[in-house]
Amino acid sequence: DLADLYSSHPEARLLAGGTDLALEVTQFHKTLPVMIYVGHVAELKRIEKTASHLEIGAATPLTDCYGTLNEEYPDFGALLHRFASLQIRNQGTLGGNIGNASPIGDSPPLLIALDAQVVLRQGERQRVMPLED
Repeated sequence: DLADLYSSHPEARLLAGGTDLALEVTQFHKTLPVMIYVGHVAELKRIEKTASHLEIGAATPLTDCYGTLNEEYPDFGALLHRFASLQIRNQGTLGGNIGNASPIGDSPPLLIALDAQVVLRQGERQRVMPLED
């Protein structure tokens, strides 16, 4: 349903945590475009641990990622523990931290060092690519 909605509104901004998006309004006085909230899409808010990898949905709040990432990668857990404020960690998402290409995005360098990949989807098309690319 999300893919269909986004295909019919390609100008829309996807919104999960909204922590960077809020700055566009408060600091830069931008008018917000059409937005599609993805925070209630269960498939985008899951963490799945397999024998070979972790899959973290793009709308999973950072706070929800902490336990699993800390267990598997203690240095990542330490980073998330210091990441922003508690309010931001409760609302912000790992997917947003990657997708916004924010200059204060703390997670991409560590994710690149871990050879992280992202799954990109448009409609029915899907591809996997290294985060570094």
